[in-house]
Amino acid sequence: MSIVAIVPAAGLSVRMGRPKLTLPLRDKTVIAHVVETLLAGGADRVLCVVRPHANPESDRLTRETREAGAEVSVCDPPPPDMRASVEHGIALLEAEMTVPAGILLCPADSPGLSEALVRQVTDTFAADPSRLVLPQHSGKRGHPVAIPWDLALAIRELPMGEGINALHVLHDARRVFLPITDGAAAFADLDTPQDYQAWQERLESRRPTP
Repeated sequence: MSIVAIVPAAGLSVRMGRPKLTLPLRDKTVIAHVVETLLAGGADRVLCVVRPHANPESDRLTRETREAGAEVSVCDPPPPDMRASVEHGIALLEAEMTVPAGILLCPADSPGLSEALVRQVTDTFAADPSRLVLPQHSGKRGHPVAIPWDLALAIRELPMGEGINALHVLHDARRVFLPITDGAAAFADLDTPQDYQAWQERLESRRPTP
């Protein structure tokens, strides 16, 4: 049984005002942290979907992603939303000789992602690969989400304009909610300069005192 992480990394970082996935956080970039954490937590592969290379920063994102251990696929034309990026990744996997048991969906801008959280999700999925595994903290759902392969294929059948969250509602009988303890950090956003400053301060406060 295998599970492949799909990381949509084709956003424009409009609210941040600059490319956020290559921003440094402690000793690595945001995208490198996400890729390495997914692999350490049990993903067999990581596939990142990016926009066509338009500038040196795009090249840097691809380089950082590959150096962290992920495969990179350029979606051209650029995907209009996260769902389109995910469907692009699923189509690539579907074309291979052997498809995975499921996919692990994780946004690229997840600085609070931890190996322990990823391991909880992948272990729960491995125990029953027919189940859709949703981490949850204080009533809030987050990522990564494990999706069985047959349900991953069903994403493209969702009505136009519907996000992937609609899949959870349609197949609620197959959902399993996974309570986690570190959700406040794991689900925190990285969308604005203020978010980035808060993360820098959070990580600095955890730095060991010399």
